[in-house]
Amino acid sequence: MYDVEFFQKYGLWNHQASLFDSMPGFLYFAKDTQLRIVALNQRLANKLGLKEAKDALGKTDDELLPKTLAAAYKEDDLHVIQTGETILNKVELYQVVKQTGR
Repeated sequence: MYDVEFFQKYGLWNHQASLFDSMPGFLYFAKDTQLRIVALNQRLANKLGLKEAKDALGKTDDELLPKTLAAAYKEDDLHVIQTGETILNKVELYQVVKQTGR
């Protein structure tokens, strides 16, 4: 269920953001069953080339990442949703967006 209001209403957004932004090098996100981002920390938003974390809310990997990465992440996400099985011992890469100042 996509429900940004839930996170905001119960103050979870601010608590999660504060906690995960205070951990050096830690990237955090959560998605709903429609694969839309419902939470992420500012550090990940910056890596995605976004000024604000809220700019990613409601978006999918297809809207934020190169096609090959988005397709691989989608495959994994759907596997977890459909089977309920976790994926262990897998390193996933992401592309760092360089800020150009434009």
